Amino acid sequence: MTIEQRALQELIDRKDIADVIYRFAKGVDTCDWAAYRSCYADTVEFDFSSAHGATPAQTMSADKWVEFASSIMPGFDATSHIMSNIICDIRGDIADVRVSLYAEHYLANVSGENSHEVGGFYSHQMKRTPQGWKIHKAKLTQTYTKAPAQLFEMAAARVRNGTARRMQAT
Repeated sequence: MTIEQRALQELIDRKDIADVIYRFAKGVDTCDWAAYRSCYADTVEFDFSSAHGATPAQTMSADKWVEFASSIMPGFDATSHIMSNIICDIRGDIADVRVSLYAEHYLANVSGENSHEVGGFYSHQMKRTPQGWKIHKAKLTQTYTKAPAQLFEMAAARVRNGTARRMQAT
C-alpha cells in the first residue's frame, strides 16, 4: 500500500468510526434500538463504574445491553447525547477512541427537577469487522453530573407501566 493509499484508508476509517459514534447517539436518542445495537460487537466489556450507583465493569452480550437501555431511555420525555472531539488511535483493525460527551435526560415531574445532565467522555476500543467498525469495549468516565439520579428510576417505571411516550424510533 502506498503512502497515499494508507492516508486515504486512515481518513476513511476515521469517518467510519465517527459514523458509529453518531449512530450510537442518534439511536439512543430516537429509541432506534436496531441502529444502537449495530454499533456494538456481539460481546462487549462495559465500564460505567464512574456513574453514581453503577456496577463495576462487566462483559455482556450487546443484545442484553440494548435490552437494558431500552428498558429505561424511552421513559424520558427527551434525551440528547452530544458527542464531540473524537480522537482515534488506529492500529490496523483496532482503534482506541476517545469521545467527549454531554448528555441531558429530561423527564417532567412534580418535583420540578426535570433534567439529569452528564458530562465526561467515552473511551471505546473498536474493532474492524466485515460489517464495519464495532465497539468492543465501552468505558464512560463521568467528570460531572447535575440533578437527581432518581429520574432514571422514574423513566424505567414509565416503561414498565406502559406510560412511556418514546417507545419506538422516530
